[in-house]
Amino acid sequence: MILHTQIADEYLSGKEIISHKKDWIYKDFENVSVDGASIFSMPDISDEMKEKVRKVLQIIREVLKDFRPFNQEIWDGLFPDWRQIAAGVTVDLIVGFPEPYDAIVRYDSEGNPHVIFDLCCWSRYLEKHDIEKLARGLLTHEIFHVLTMDRYPELKEDLKEKEYRTALDEVTFNEGFAHLVSFGNDELRAVDWHSEAIRNVWKRSLLQMEKALKCEDRVEQEQYLFSGQCGSYYEKFACMTGMIYLGRAWEREGVKGLKKIMEQGYQGFAQKCCDMR
Repeated sequence: MILHTQIADEYLSGKEIISHKKDWIYKDFENVSVDGASIFSMPDISDEMKEKVRKVLQIIREVLKDFRPFNQEIWDGLFPDWRQIAAGVTVDLIVGFPEPYDAIVRYDSEGNPHVIFDLCCWSRYLEKHDIEKLARGLLTHEIFHVLTMDRYPELKEDLKEKEYRTALDEVTFNEGFAHLVSFGNDELRAVDWHSEAIRNVWKRSLLQMEKALKCEDRVEQEQYLFSGQCGSYYEKFACMTGMIYLGRAWEREGVKGLKKIMEQGYQGFAQKCCDMR
């Protein structure tokens, strides 16, 4: 992977980073910006915040030196060439995103993939999380998005331009896989996909998904697409529906089952999840 730290370095050195407000990274931000406006948010420039950002930056640097994804057997089975693709991904360590956008994948004007981490957003994890493990988990999640979108390039396109149910299929499929391989920032072998906690998430998510699939109102459809992938972890119904469906496929058939689903593609995937009871 290619590491790019210019914005974070300038922030830490005390330079005025507002000059980056017009950079492509802060524009055309789906679900946040309006008509391509910048979503740049002036970060906290206190010494305390800078020290937190410095710590996070150093930890992420170390993780990137020897990146090992969680659940590598799934990566190897679904994307045997994942190392070559990941080598071309740029990881941008920045500040200036609004909460809660700590990690996203975006493509530049030339179509090159970028994984973008906002280090001020990351600073809130320092006291409660193992940052090294979290960084590895988020890289696992975001780079798996890159691999999936390399397989299905149309997933890179703006959801707002898509037919609603196609967009819902794409979100459920793309986010379902990325959430699966990074679930719990750990290996999947110990996960019980039929535990009471996961069953409750499944029931709640499935109810929302069924309502979303039946929805005909344009405004409500936009709300479903947003809440299906944004918000608190277990409330993102599209992500959870896809992840649990795939988790149970993994439980039954292992990598072979996931490979078959990946090859079948995202078309009709949301309904396919609903059909599994």
